[in-house]
Amino acid sequence: MKINKKINYQNAVYLQAAESYSIVFLETGKSQVICRPLKNYAPTLVADGWCRIHRSFLVNPIFVKSIAENRTNLFLQNGDILPISRRNLKTVLHWRSIYQLP
Repeated sequence: MKINKKINYQNAVYLQAAESYSIVFLETGKSQVICRPLKNYAPTLVADGWCRIHRSFLVNPIFVKSIAENRTNLFLQNGDILPISRRNLKTVLHWRSIYQLP
């Protein structure tokens, strides 16, 4: 699946919601704003192994480094730290066991 004509989801580290837009953060360190909300991409990306860690974030498991001991943050290989919501914690922990993440 392509997020838009130029972005393949496999190159994306995570997506962040920004009102009625989404910001795609790529492994190259660049980001791109797309004019569709995160909810448009969530069903397809989650079916492909991505995880909704927060209302505002979808994460690609390939780029996850670890989960904080207190289970409130997710550390990515690019150095970004994203919050894990209490509501999604159970899903994140299940997802972690499936992908054998630290």
